[in-house]
Amino acid sequence: EYANARLIHRATGYYVQLVTFVPKEQSKEKIKETIGIDFGCSTAFTLSNGEKISANVPESERLKRLQKQQAKKAKGSKNFQKAVKKVRKEYQKITNRKNDLANKIVAKVCQYETVVIQDEQLKGWHSGGHGKTVQHSVLGRVKAKLLQNPNTVVLGKTVPTTKLCTKMRCLA
Repeated sequence: EYANARLIHRATGYYVQLVTFVPKEQSKEKIKETIGIDFGCSTAFTLSNGEKISANVPESERLKRLQKQQAKKAKGSKNFQKAVKKVRKEYQKITNRKNDLANKIVAKVCQYETVVIQDEQLKGWHSGGHGKTVQHSVLGRVKAKLLQNPNTVVLGKTVPTTKLCTKMRCLA
């Protein structure tokens, strides 16, 4: 049964997106554990079980070359428009890779019964000298998808998850 249809314009052309309803299959058993995720720059995700997931999709060499070629074209010319179209297609490919990687990470993490993340201010990381690292990673996409999951618990910004102060150690 069709629910919705939309015409979508992408860099590679026009597409029709159909939304259908299909009976839900039996889902896999969830792992009855709680897992915590720490966002970082050197390793994008560190899970509380010690597993580290690198999630970096850098700009391709082809994109850099196409951007150089576009810069040499006269604005408004036919060749400039062709170059713009090629650059958009390459960006779309990179976006597709990032979306695929984010979906795979979220699917892996959501196998656990409860997922705990800290409310990281990823936008602030740009000004802290980690701009390209954040831009080339899928941190924001994974965070947004995890926030939509009902089994995700979000800790506040001020909760000391990485370090405990010396006073707290003495009290414990």
